[in-house]
Parts: sequence; C-alpha cells; structure tokens
Amino acid sequence: MSDLILFIGSTPEGDKPGKISVYTVNNETAELTLHSENTEIHSPGFLALSTCGNFVYTVGGPFNPNANDGMVSAMRFDKESKILTLINTVSTPTNSPCHISVDSKLKMVITANYASGTFSAFPLNDDGSLAPASYVEKYEGSSVNETRQTASHAHSAYFDPDENFIVVQDLGLDCSFVYRYDGSSKLSEPIQKVASAPGAGPRHLAFHPNKIYAYRINELISSIDVLSINPGTGEMTLVQTVSTLPEDFTGESACADIHVSNDGRHVYGSNRGHESIAIFDIDQTAGTLSNLRTVDSGGEHPRNFALSPDNNFLFSANVFTNTVKRFSRNSETGDLEQVLDILNIQQPMCLKFFSC
Repeated sequence: MSDLILFIGSTPEGDKPGKISVYTVNNETAELTLHSENTEIHSPGFLALSTCGNFVYTVGGPFNPNANDGMVSAMRFDKESKILTLINTVSTPTNSPCHISVDSKLKMVITANYASGTFSAFPLNDDGSLAPASYVEKYEGSSVNETRQTASHAHSAYFDPDENFIVVQDLGLDCSFVYRYDGSSKLSEPIQKVASAPGAGPRHLAFHPNKIYAYRINELISSIDVLSINPGTGEMTLVQTVSTLPEDFTGESACADIHVSNDGRHVYGSNRGHESIAIFDIDQTAGTLSNLRTVDSGGEHPRNFALSPDNNFLFSANVFTNTVKRFSRNSETGDLEQVLDILNIQQPMCLKFFSC
C-alpha cells in the first residue's frame, strides 16, 4: 500500500499566515514528510475532502480585512506534485462557518456557521467549484447556559453514510436537526429536532459503520450521546449518555472531536482541559458505550484528531501547544500507544487523511 496523504489546516499565528500543509504518512511507521504548503486561505479551520482527494473544501477564503468572515473555498489537489491550488471562494452568506462537509458524488457542500446560528448548502459545479448558496437556515432560540447558549450556535453538519439525510449539531440550542437529502440542491425544513440534555452543547457527530447508530459529542458537559437511527426515516432516538471524563477528575474540560473505528468496535472523543483522548468499547448489539479509559493527547487543547484510513494510527492535533501526537492503535482492544515524538506545527486545527 502506498503512503497516505494527510492535510493539516492551520490558522494564523502572530505574523505567520494560515495554511494547509500536505504531508505523506508512512503506513508502517507514521513518519511524516512535508511536501507543500498553501497559504491562499486566511484561516482554514476545517477541511472536507472529495472521496479520492481530488478536491479539498475549506471554511475561510483569501484574507480581506473589509469583508465579513463568511467564506468557503474550493481547492484542486494534484496528486503527482502534491500541490493545492485555489479554484474559487463564495460567501456563506452568513458569518463564521466552522465546519464543512462534502457528499461523495460531488453534488453538495454544507456548512455549519457558529456565530450566526445558521446552516448553509452550496451546489458544486462539474469542475468541483462552488456555486452560491442554494439554501440557508437560521435557527432561533437559546438554552440554559447563560454564557454559551444565549442564541443558536450551529457547530457541525454531516451527511449520513448513505447520504439520504443531513444532520446539523447546534451547541446553542442543545439539539441536532435532521434534513432529508436527495442529491439535489432543493432542501426543505428539518424533519426532526433531536434534543440533548439541557446545557450539553452538541458539537460533532460520528456514525457507526452499521448505519443504525450515531455518536454525538457534547462540548459543554463532556459527554457522548448514543443515538439509534431509523434507516428508513432518518429519525434518531437518544438511548444512552456517558461521560468522557474519569470519575475522579475535578477540573474544567470541554469536549471537541469524535470518531468511530472502521470495525465498529470503539469510539474516540477528545477532551480539552483534561487534555486526553477518551476511548470506549461499543456493545455490538445495543450500540451502547462502556469501559472508559483515556490517554494523554500529547499537548493542550486537542480540538481535532483523525484515524488513518486503515485505523492503525490516530493523530491528535493540539492547538495551544502547536503539536500533533501520533499513536498506534491496537485493533483488538482499541487502545492507543505513542509511536513517535511529537510533531511541531503551527495551530493545527483540522486533520484529514485520504489514501486513494
């Protein structure tokens, strides 16, 4: 198997511009080799890849001090030279996009827009470029946290594995919104609002390979919700909530990212404050989680992490210490063990692998 490609999105730091770095990753050792850096996007805080990595989509666009920050961009990736080139940038048309996803057929890009509390959808042209937004939904309301939940804060938007539905997590409203998706740009209002516990602050979502369970990580109370999914209707039901923190932890912490292993046996979630990756076993019948254990994330504020396509490695991006820590993954137990020294890289906000 050839080496993997890893994209790392970094935001500006001091006089250093934001950038997207392109690395190859050795399949056996997790050694990284830097091939190129693109600085055309001012603040690429989250990335989405087309199925085989020919296109990269990112929140943010070229720096413009006179424009609002509501931009998303399309980039073309040359696999031979390993160089990214900007195709185009469009307005969201609301501000603060924080998460982006693309469907496998290159029909649609979707974004969650934190500050404005909106969800946006953008059709894609045949050349991979972005068309203007075809759908924008603004959410209204608040929840119980008087600091973080005075209004909607849409934090992530995902296609389900079969791409029949879209699920948007709203940290400010303590819920997920479910939309039907038929591959066209004609979206309509949500078909379901899936509540979390009051004050939980849903942030990200990961689907089980069996497609009948999903796992929603809650930023504000450091927990994971287990959701069962009706495959026909897309409707979700909350079946369990578990803490991501050890019982004896007494400090402040907030969750960030979440992923499910390809074999469907383990869930991983990141804790910022406890500075760890939480590991859970998945009950293969009920989809529920058990046996929490944690490993040190290798730095401060693990905002994002990624499993390699073969799931042999996990890379943790620690924003406040400008580091990426590399772990080997035990496929039987799901546990993680550091394999290499820490990689130093500016403000690593998002990690994305592809191996086509």
